[in-house]
Amino acid sequence: MSPRRLPSKCLRARTVLLAAVVAAQVLHAGVHFTPDEYRSRRDALRARIDTVGLAVLASAETALRSGDVSYPYRQSSDLLYLAGITRPGTFLVVLGSPIDLGGRNVRDLLFIPPYSEMRARITGEAMTLQEATTVSGADTVLENGGLGAFLAKILAVKRVLYHSAFQPPFVVDWLNNRILFIERDAEKMLKEKFPGLAVKPVSPLVASLRVVKSHNEVAAVEEAARVTCDGVMALLRAAHPGVFEYELQAVLESTFRREGAQRTGFPSIIGSGPNSTRVHYDANTRRTQKGDVIVVDIGAEVDGYTADVTRTFPVDGHFTAAQRKLYTIVLEAQKAAIAAVKPGVHIRAVDKAGRDVIDRAGFKKYLTHFLSHSVGLDVHDPGLTGMGAGDSLRAGMVITIEPGIYIPAGADDVDLSYWDTGIRIEDDVLVTPDGCRVLTTGVPKEAEEIESLVGNSD
Repeated sequence: MSPRRLPSKCLRARTVLLAAVVAAQVLHAGVHFTPDEYRSRRDALRARIDTVGLAVLASAETALRSGDVSYPYRQSSDLLYLAGITRPGTFLVVLGSPIDLGGRNVRDLLFIPPYSEMRARITGEAMTLQEATTVSGADTVLENGGLGAFLAKILAVKRVLYHSAFQPPFVVDWLNNRILFIERDAEKMLKEKFPGLAVKPVSPLVASLRVVKSHNEVAAVEEAARVTCDGVMALLRAAHPGVFEYELQAVLESTFRREGAQRTGFPSIIGSGPNSTRVHYDANTRRTQKGDVIVVDIGAEVDGYTADVTRTFPVDGHFTAAQRKLYTIVLEAQKAAIAAVKPGVHIRAVDKAGRDVIDRAGFKKYLTHFLSHSVGLDVHDPGLTGMGAGDSLRAGMVITIEPGIYIPAGADDVDLSYWDTGIRIEDDVLVTPDGCRVLTTGVPKEAEEIESLVGNSD
């Protein structure tokens, strides 16, 4: 049925209403953060930039799914961190030292797509210059069509350009069987046009700022953790032998959306039986069977920040003796690792505290990953690799603690009662000045408590 045509006066009124709704949505996307916080973050980045330099950060590109349909859009984490703008086609310029622009002292500029009433009516994804200013607190907001001319002028007097990485960094020209490196060619052209210009990546500078979370960032992660835990509780109560992994995923993710999460922070992992031993399995297509354990590794995203929680449970509500033994070992390992978390401790020491428990139990070879990583705007946030001398914990970091044991069918050095059993337990932990605080306490993890929740809708 064709839509009924409205009088022009009604159309104008609806356009105004839609614009107001869009503005509310934009502001809601960052309810935990104020323009002052974004300004403070940009000032911290500015302090790391040469005074004769500038940083240019581009928004994430939209990704084509097929035909004229795109995948759901998610902003670049670095741009989200520095400006809070969720629209594609956005560029942020942070200047190492202020410039005079129209008689104003300008330290940063935001370039956004032109406002379109048609787009506002159709998709609700339009943003005015004033709305972008209100969200980001940028000194100057302009339409993105002026970016090229501005850069041509400013790069003639600036000597260092920090830029965000191109995504993807290269494209495959399959017709000519070659790879085209976009970033390399772009840097080459810039240096030819502006001799003496140094071109550097900005991501390491922003990454150093994102390691320690502000009070508001911790609040966002805590809200994501609360929603995530509620989703896990709903999933546990819906579990029973014969349920499909995707059915449990549906229960989980509908809870996320119902409680205000914008999306999942990463593809939900619902791995049952043999799939429980596959660390990053996310097809979620198998039908569960009596005797399975299920590894649920998931995270709701709230205002750009994600939680990362894993629980393992028996689909029929009762661990077998072998499953309970492994579960107990992993839980002891996690408790040992959490107890080691405090400022000044190297993340490898935390990993070792948990790993030693699993080693002493004789299952060392079946722990196949590091026990921790940072979490925040990205599920694997920058900050901790376990490799560098600078990987010591600091108050304000949010990290995961996630030991696991994964024994596939056919393992020839363990009893077959352990086969097809993966156990992982993961919590998000805030490093505090005197130790740590677990943020994901909304789901119990003692074996008996987990068993009592499975299939229990009361």
